[in-house]
Amino acid sequence: MAETLQGRLRARLDEAPAARALACIDARGAAIWWTRAELHAEAARCAARMGELGLRAGDVVVLVCVDPREAALGALGAWRAGAIPLLVAPPTIQGLNSSLATILRHALARTEARLLVLTRAAAPRADELAAALPGLRIERGFETLLAPAQPAISVEPGLIEPRDAGTAAALQLSSGTTRLPRIARWSHARLLCALDGMAQGMNLASDDVYANWTPLYHDMGLVNNLLTCLVRGIPLALLSPLDVVRSPSLWLRALESTGATQTWSPNFGYALAAERCRDEELAGLDLSRVRGFWNAAERVHVSTFERFLARFARHGVRRDACRTNFGCVETIGGATFSARSAALATERLDLDVLREQRVARAADPTTRRAQTYVGCGRVHPLLELAVFDPAGRALPDGHVGTLGFRGRARFDGYLGDEEAAHNVLRDEWVLPGDEGYLRDGELYWTGRRDERINLQGKKLDPSELEPVLLAVEGLRKGCFCAFGAEDETRGTQVLVVASEVEPEAEADLAGLAARARAALSRELGLAVEELLLVRKGTLAKTSSGKRRHLHFRDLFARGELEALHVSRAGSLG
Repeated sequence: MAETLQGRLRARLDEAPAARALACIDARGAAIWWTRAELHAEAARCAARMGELGLRAGDVVVLVCVDPREAALGALGAWRAGAIPLLVAPPTIQGLNSSLATILRHALARTEARLLVLTRAAAPRADELAAALPGLRIERGFETLLAPAQPAISVEPGLIEPRDAGTAAALQLSSGTTRLPRIARWSHARLLCALDGMAQGMNLASDDVYANWTPLYHDMGLVNNLLTCLVRGIPLALLSPLDVVRSPSLWLRALESTGATQTWSPNFGYALAAERCRDEELAGLDLSRVRGFWNAAERVHVSTFERFLARFARHGVRRDACRTNFGCVETIGGATFSARSAALATERLDLDVLREQRVARAADPTTRRAQTYVGCGRVHPLLELAVFDPAGRALPDGHVGTLGFRGRARFDGYLGDEEAAHNVLRDEWVLPGDEGYLRDGELYWTGRRDERINLQGKKLDPSELEPVLLAVEGLRKGCFCAFGAEDETRGTQVLVVASEVEPEAEADLAGLAARARAALSRELGLAVEELLLVRKGTLAKTSSGKRRHLHFRDLFARGELEALHVSRAGSLG
């Protein structure tokens, strides 16, 4: 029989049933550990309840939740039942301009899901979903799935293992920054190959322990953490992302209390910890066991890692533990990984040359405008990486182009969207739409192809604006979008920027707009045609934390992007 995910899970269970497997840490920092046997017993009861609700082997079950216990047991229960889980963010976690409700309806229809399990907070949407999809069975809340065994389901079902490693093991939503997310299909064979490649790329060791707060509906949480730990037999402690955002010290305390050696976060998580942890929360904290503070899923800023190090070096954080990664749903999670090193791989580039010539040339003392890019590491041993020009020719080091990955550690395609899959899969290469360049094998990510702004022939990526806007007091950190608007009179695009505002800064919006304009002009040489300052919560990101520049471009074009203040070119603020 071909190797499958369920086969790996069974092997880990059989080899050490009493070994630590998974813990859920509450908002007070208390942890309850399950052994592998206990975890599988919990998941078996969940699988039995799913079976009572009509789920069969090969069916799709959509799990809508944030809570890590619900997500982990729901996914593992589905795998034990031989079913295919798809985890989706609840529509209740984002407010204005969120499209999560639309995404959920899209996912249910596209997957032809047999069962939907909604977290209690999202249960009010069940009736409208039931009316739209009459064949769908809906469970309102995870309580009955995760409750102690009842007499009616006292016999725990065995783990159902598919016979064909080419069948789907899991489904995952793409980031959906430019459109409704596509649904990536991961077969057993390709998923296991990716997990093996990641373990080699990270140099995982037998004494590793993970602590994770990223949501399991994100591939960073699902693949880089949950699945990696399940198939490798690595103990994993899970925290609620909502708890950590409210109190980032909870994450750091969990690293110490669990003996964690590896942890993951988007860049903003490290900024949050450095800025919001209070000294009294950190008394006696020892983080010296952690050998991997992995930063991924959005642009990595060297200044963020420097602030994190400055704040937590006294607590044992080492520079060689600050590491980076690039990955996406098309590469089934992590594709490149930085090595443990005394210094991050960074390059300070001449921005004018980067925009005009698409060449990564080092800045020198005469450079007018420069910006630092952080390396994302080297591709893991089971993938190849190349950079291509628009004609499909491989580019040499230092030339910016489209990233391409080749190997078995990739997705099979998009469910129900063969045309989109054909555009991404070219001659055995996966071209997910990201851009960057290579330098001696190190990948430097520069942005997304679809989001590029063309200003008088120069190509600008919105991510270039972030380090400048981060330094403008009064703007909400990381909460911005930037896009090009067509100007037929000038025959080119003009730059439009929108940023959320801290509530206390609303008293002087004109002054704030003037400072933001001046910073973008001074640091990047950019003339902003229109700058919109918007209320907190307006620029909702995708469920995976990505900015939706093109979504808000469309709202702007329709006159539907509501602003507290609009500053147009030529105005004083």
